[in-house]
Amino acid sequence: MNEDSSARRRISRTALLLLYPVLLLLPAIAAHALSVHVPTVDARAGMMWTGNFPSSSVTVPGGGTGAPSPLLNDIGVSVPLSFGPHLALSPEMDFYSFQYQLANDGVTVVPTEIETGSYATLMTIVLDLPVRYEFRIDKSLSWGVQLGPAFFFHIPTATWGTAVSDYGAIVGYFYHEARFFYPEAGVFFTWQALPRIGLELRLRSFFPVFHLWDGSGASFADQLIIDGSVGLRFSIGK
Repeated sequence: MNEDSSARRRISRTALLLLYPVLLLLPAIAAHALSVHVPTVDARAGMMWTGNFPSSSVTVPGGGTGAPSPLLNDIGVSVPLSFGPHLALSPEMDFYSFQYQLANDGVTVVPTEIETGSYATLMTIVLDLPVRYEFRIDKSLSWGVQLGPAFFFHIPTATWGTAVSDYGAIVGYFYHEARFFYPEAGVFFTWQALPRIGLELRLRSFFPVFHLWDGSGASFADQLIIDGSVGLRFSIGK
């Protein structure tokens, strides 16, 4: 990898990192222009489980099918746009990072452990746009459901060993066959602990529908993502 190529990739990653927050804020800007109510800003941290159950024919150098289904730390923010007492559109952004390896078939990419010595570390930015419907239990407690599309953008941050030459194949795998697109469904519970601060517990699932057309032969659980999080809801409305 020459210096010019490395510099271009660094510039591209920096541009993307600057662009995503702008994309997240655009709905809030539009909401202000359209007088849609923005009652809260939410911040959260959680654990994300990602299934690693590729086709039985998939193996990696050294044997096996990569790391056991990883459990990752993730953080995120959201800006719900309220359209009434129960309904909201909630632009959201989450971040996590993990390492991946190209399988022996030269196509499939699986999560791996750093002990392999040959992997690419990818930072993933999740942009999703769920519709939320919230049910009030009493003055301080509520629960709700959400449903919408989510998009997973994988950005390489480091490569090691043979992954240096596999760089293009590893990154390209997640964009080929629309593997970046996941429908999302979730449930959340909120406790308004203080007048301006609430506590939110949330469970979301992201479904790998691309297996319907990618021809991989993988099970439904492969690349299924389940995320549980705890967050704070900061009231900014009147």
